[in-house]
Amino acid sequence: MAVNLRTKYGPLYDLIDTANIRKNESVFHSYKPKADIGRLIFKELYSRFQSNPAKGATGFYMDDAQEIGILSQCQSLQAMLTLASNFDLTFDDKHIISDDNENLSIREIMDMVIEDVLKRIETSTPDVYLFDASPYDSTSFSVEYSNIEAMTWVVPCFLSTLKYHAHIGETCKWEKQLVSVISYAMKYINDSFIENDGEGKSNALTIGWNFTKDCQEPSLYYSFTVCEYYVDFFTTFEEYLSYKLAEKYGTATDEDKATYDKHIEVYNQLLKRDDPGYDDKTGKKLARFDEYNELRLRYLEINGGVDGVDGSLYGDLEDKCKRVAHEIWRLCKENLADEF
Repeated sequence: MAVNLRTKYGPLYDLIDTANIRKNESVFHSYKPKADIGRLIFKELYSRFQSNPAKGATGFYMDDAQEIGILSQCQSLQAMLTLASNFDLTFDDKHIISDDNENLSIREIMDMVIEDVLKRIETSTPDVYLFDASPYDSTSFSVEYSNIEAMTWVVPCFLSTLKYHAHIGETCKWEKQLVSVISYAMKYINDSFIENDGEGKSNALTIGWNFTKDCQEPSLYYSFTVCEYYVDFFTTFEEYLSYKLAEKYGTATDEDKATYDKHIEVYNQLLKRDDPGYDDKTGKKLARFDEYNELRLRYLEINGGVDGVDGSLYGDLEDKCKRVAHEIWRLCKENLADEF
C-alpha cells in the first residue's frame, strides 16, 4: 500500500522534494531549493499584508483584529529582509508568489512599510520620535516615555535597510531619516539604563532595562532585547568595528591596519569622482562609495561623528550591555549545571 506522503510529513510536505523521498525513503537531504521554501514563507507572510484606506494604513497585521502597528510592520519587514538575504529571493521580482499573477515585489512592500513606520514615529519636533507598542497599545506612551521593545525592532530593521542598500550599491532614499531615528533611539536606550541601587544586593538583578525610561525594576526580557539590539548594531558595522575595537584594545595586527588603510584609500579615491553618486557608464544611481565605506560613514553619522568606540553612543551602549551580561552571569552561574 502506497504511503500518503502529505499525511506522513504534514506541514513539511510542501518543503521537501517528494520525488527524492520516494527514491531514498528519507526526508534528510531532500529539501527543495531555498528559493522555493522562501516563496512559501513569503506567500504566508503576504497573506497578512493589506491596504486599509479607511484606517489610513498599509502593511502587515498580526492577528484576527487585523490592526497594523509598529511591531507588526517591523517584524514583517525583518522577515522580508531575511528571506531576500538568506533564501535567494529577488527584491524586484513581482512573481515570487505565482508566475501567473503580478504581485508587489519585496522592494515595493518594503518601501510602503518603512514609510508607514516613519509616519507613525514622527512628531511635530524635528529629529524627535515617539515609539509606541502598536498594534497592541498606542495610548500609554509619549515622547518622554517611549517603548523600548519597539525601538529594538525599528532600529534593526532600519540598520538592515541601510546595509541592504550599501550591499547592492544604491543610495537609500530615506537615509537621513533612518540615521536620525537610529541615533535618537540609541541615545534613548542608553539613557533608559537602570543603575545599580548601590546597596550591593546579591539576589536581585539591579542593572538593566525595563519597558521604558525611569523604571525602578529591571526586566530580564527587556534587558535581553536591548542586548540583542546591540548585537544587531555591531554585526551591521562588524568589519569596521572589529578593527576599531582591536585598535582600542591593542590587538590589531599590521595586516588589520593595512586592510583598514586600504579601505580609507579607496574612499579618498572615490571622493575625487565628479559625481560620486552616479555611474556614468550605466546611468544608474549608486551609493556614493563602496559597501565598506558606505557603512562606515553611516556609523559615523549615527555615532555623532565619533570615529571608533570611546566617547560614543556605541561605546556607552556596549558598556551597559556588558554590565548586564556580567550581572546575569553572576546571578546564574551557580545554578546553570542544575537548572535554568
